[in-house]
Amino acid sequence: MTMDELLNYDFSRIADWLLIAGIVAVAVAAMVIMGFIWLQFAHKKHNCFYGYATAIGRHDQSAWVYVNRVAGRLWLVSGIILGLVDAFIMLRCMHSPVEVVTGIGVLLVIIELALIGCCHIIICRISKWKYGNM
Repeated sequence: MTMDELLNYDFSRIADWLLIAGIVAVAVAAMVIMGFIWLQFAHKKHNCFYGYATAIGRHDQSAWVYVNRVAGRLWLVSGIILGLVDAFIMLRCMHSPVEVVTGIGVLLVIIELALIGCCHIIICRISKWKYGNM
């Protein structure tokens, strides 16, 4: 980048990009943090404040431990992988127009929400498969 291009660059693009990238990163951070909490803390004690509660996990302590460990691993790994993919995609569109960055950001958030829904379905099916209909 030459000095003339640098002096005439629209730095508001970077600010907009940082805002959108931050919004995208919040969902990923939530997945990683919740996965860590479920993996490390929630399985120790059956409670109603934190933990991945499913219909099967509420009735049996061993099911509670199993569901929280599966949910923790799945959300932690999914969040890390999704974070790497999101970072790669957002870095590739750093100097794109605001409309493009916003569209990509919205698409990534929709994908993250769909992944959260898929994780829930997977966890419920795995727990039903292991513990049946309690």
